[in-house]
Amino acid sequence: MESALFWGLATFGACWLVHWGVWWIRIPKGYLVWLPAIFWVLPLGGISFLWASAATRPLTETDWFALILAALLHLTVSACYICGYAGITEYSPSAEVLLAVREHMPQGLPANGLRISSFTEHGLTSRRIEDLQASGLVAIHDGRVSVTRRGRFALDLSRVYRVLVGVDPTGRG
Repeated sequence: MESALFWGLATFGACWLVHWGVWWIRIPKGYLVWLPAIFWVLPLGGISFLWASAATRPLTETDWFALILAALLHLTVSACYICGYAGITEYSPSAEVLLAVREHMPQGLPANGLRISSFTEHGLTSRRIEDLQASGLVAIHDGRVSVTRRGRFALDLSRVYRVLVGVDPTGRG
């Protein structure tokens, strides 16, 4: 059990170091493509390479169990990291509201007096479209935005998740 904990967290740590290294060299535009590639495809490729090239003893049932537990731990931690990444690194209208109100503390700010300069068409819409396009979730042809196959897949996954947690599956409001 300890080996599963060690290898699951070590795999996540190694992937995080690769992520940090890639971002240190140059932050990619489509992080929704890069993060799953680094955290899921890279370990799978690494394990496949090691397994194919190693002339070691066959894995026992205990080894398989530890490997599966390590993989589940890594997948869980990396999925949480990937899901939380956008909330931390991207523009957040909610964070902008909090920052604006914080500037007027401790007395606070009248709700109708809240004016946020970054709430522009570019900040709220154009930047989202640019991010979605860089990630391959939408495409722009002849000035029209359309959802790609990858975008439809992301929407389907989101719908399933929203149904599972009991919220409006359309994602509206």
